[in-house]
Amino acid sequence: MAVAGGAEPTADRHASAAARERIRDFRRFLLVYSAARSWLWVTFPGGATPLLIGAALLASAGAALAFRLRGEDLAARLVLAAVLAQAAWHFPYGANHLYLEIVCLACLALVRRGSDGRDEALALAALRWVTALVLFHTGLQKLFYGLYFRGEFLAFMAGSDERFGRVFAWLLPTDELARLASLDRKQTGAGPFRVDSPLLVVASNAVWIAELTLPALLLWTRTRVLGALGGVALMLGIQVAALELGFALLFVNLLLLFLPGRWNARMLPAAVTLLAWGLLAALGVVPGSPTDWNLL
Repeated sequence: MAVAGGAEPTADRHASAAARERIRDFRRFLLVYSAARSWLWVTFPGGATPLLIGAALLASAGAALAFRLRGEDLAARLVLAAVLAQAAWHFPYGANHLYLEIVCLACLALVRRGSDGRDEALALAALRWVTALVLFHTGLQKLFYGLYFRGEFLAFMAGSDERFGRVFAWLLPTDELARLASLDRKQTGAGPFRVDSPLLVVASNAVWIAELTLPALLLWTRTRVLGALGGVALMLGIQVAALELGFALLFVNLLLLFLPGRWNARMLPAAVTLLAWGLLAALGVVPGSPTDWNLL
């Protein structure tokens, strides 16, 4: 009995320590991400306003504080205040993942110093639920829109966006892709964007089915790793065409919270490199444009 009685507190301590590490790693990523995005906003035309510059400085201070153990609980609150100010300034033109960023920051801001891992465990659970709900919601949207069943949306994007066209050229005949590119984007009716390509239809339906299925795998402990790996694979597959790196970088790091081990910490150097490239490209130091990659 003594052994059994002592095992449970030990297991709880291990779980609390693991939660603290996971939250610390994700906090460092998210705050660096928020700071870099804040400065990207400043570099865009009309972005160098006192409010946005002040918010970027505050976000940078919070990101730096996240790497100091004595101030890490305050770090997320500083960055949350900065991002809320940015969202208010840009409302209603903020991207959807800006609000996902705010929700994640709010989860981290509620973590108190000295909570013995209890707050971190709650924050970790909340972030996982947010990830599953966002993924499910995106699939539900596609289901309700009804433009994925026969591939109409992907056909439209293949004909109207060069990034999608390069990818879906592998699934569509050349003459079909040329027909889609020549269509008037503002005409009504579903017919012109119907395509005779079983592969495109399969790929189109696989997206919304995966987005509705993977959340169930994420929330069941036994299939959590499979769901996380499937989610990462789905994100990478979508980004081959969409190139929405701002959202992908955030969401992949959320999915990493479902995997055993400190994957957020392992991926932090790659994330920092990508964000640094975006900032340097915006300043004209290196080639490319962060707007082309939707690194916002």
